Amino acid sequence: MNKDTMIKFLQTQLEHNNNQLKHANQQLQQAHQQNKELLFKIDKIQAQLDTLLRQLYGRKSEKSPKPDDKSKNKKDNDNNDNTDNTDNTDNTDNTDNTGSGSTGSNSNKTNSTKSDLQKAKRKKPPEHLFREIIHYDLPAEQKFCSACNKTKSLVGTQTSEQFEFIPAKLYVKEHVKYTYSCLCCISTVPMPEQPIPGGLASPGLLADIIISKYDDSMPLYRQNQRFKRMDNVDIPESTMCNWVAKTAFWLEPVVNVMKNDSKNSIKLHSDDTTVPVLAKGKTKLGRVWVYLADGAGNDGVTPVVINDNNNAEQTNIINTNKCTVYEYTPTRAAIWPLKFLSGFSGYLQADAYSGYNEAITKENITEVACMAHARRYFFDVAKAAKGESIAHDALNQISELYHVEQLCKDMSAFQRYRYRKKHSKPILKKLYRWLKSTIKTLMPNTPISKAVNYMLNHWRALGNFLSNGYLDIDNNKAERAMRRVAIGRKNWLFAGSDEAGKHAAIIYSILETCKQNGINTFDYLKDVLTRLPSAKQSDIKNFTPYNWMPA
Repeated sequence: MNKDTMIKFLQTQLEHNNNQLKHANQQLQQAHQQNKELLFKIDKIQAQLDTLLRQLYGRKSEKSPKPDDKSKNKKDNDNNDNTDNTDNTDNTDNTDNTGSGSTGSNSNKTNSTKSDLQKAKRKKPPEHLFREIIHYDLPAEQKFCSACNKTKSLVGTQTSEQFEFIPAKLYVKEHVKYTYSCLCCISTVPMPEQPIPGGLASPGLLADIIISKYDDSMPLYRQNQRFKRMDNVDIPESTMCNWVAKTAFWLEPVVNVMKNDSKNSIKLHSDDTTVPVLAKGKTKLGRVWVYLADGAGNDGVTPVVINDNNNAEQTNIINTNKCTVYEYTPTRAAIWPLKFLSGFSGYLQADAYSGYNEAITKENITEVACMAHARRYFFDVAKAAKGESIAHDALNQISELYHVEQLCKDMSAFQRYRYRKKHSKPILKKLYRWLKSTIKTLMPNTPISKAVNYMLNHWRALGNFLSNGYLDIDNNKAERAMRRVAIGRKNWLFAGSDEAGKHAAIIYSILETCKQNGINTFDYLKDVLTRLPSAKQSDIKNFTPYNWMPA
């Protein structure tokens, strides 16, 4: 073979190898794509499997069991149909009752359980707490060994920790003002303005009473008993009631600033609940509304919206503060959300209550419905059916949506927007087709038909969460914010008047916003109530929890 032939052969061989390499790269890319699709299908199948396991072996409530409980619930279900009691059955130590007839396997199981408990490590007390160190040492005579006639050497120490409690104490703060005079004038040292002029309550005591009632849900009459037990001090309930009203008076301008700031957010979560109110010897039902701004956009990334051409674009955010405002109203009329939402432009996520419609129509507001509400209708039907039903098909598809949310919860807003468009949108299309075909087969005015119609009637609003990566699939944030009102209502039973309802809404706004921003409520209230009486109107904005700086 001559030189030219050899070169031509090698060139042909090289070209062939390049083609093979190119083909292999294409196959590799296809394999990567198939792998991604398979992983997503696996996630979907896992979500369906989790749903089926929950239906078969889980608790009969909306709250899903923890992953560690699945196998335990499955095992327990073989011997006990009441799944709500399986946890108690598993955790009961029956070693004293087994007697000689117990099997070796049961004994090993018990020992294993005890061993696991022994291995469990408890958290150490936080380092910032004050520590009182108590030493336990041998007497001098016991440090000497009579057997070897030598003094024992220290070889180590063992340390254990306990929480100790110092009961709260009231003390008296005396304010002494000095007066000076001369032949022509008299001078008296001024005293700082107090939140209760001439009253016995200091800012610290007011803060404690407020937190105890509205954060810890302790009625004022119980606080009276607490003070009597603690220091034998009688602070009448009526006196504390007046103090609460005065505190709300000082905090109201701060909450008004918070209302305006909340309207500058790109989105608001809203919900409402009833509050019994005393009126002429009987109770009536007032309403407490919540409007929650969760700080959407505070990560420095502008949110994504959909323009008229169905393309993604970005929009600016005016305000990104975390802020929750409660408002008391005597009725549930549409005029109240309309009044509050006046001037708001953005997304409103609520429970599809028709009272919001007027505000949505008049203002530049996009309604976003709550998928959890829609799911709840189907869950109630499935629970009543006690077996396979049409509702389970809807629950499975909604579970797929929530599984996607779980996968993209840690993404940025833009990444979440794109991920939802790729994965959640096809699920919604499939769910819509299922709803349209299913409603034709159902009898009207049945629970399942009402559940299907609810989703169809609010379909556009239910799917609006896809248009912005900052939006949530449900309104659970507002519902969680309402829990403090619901818990308080069970303890103090009713508000004394409409005015008392307004005071409660003001204080709840402050406490919840402090919680949102990770602020110690006692430190905040004590400082703000000290400074507010002498503050200028222009400084009020600096007293909002998200702008507050301790003195």
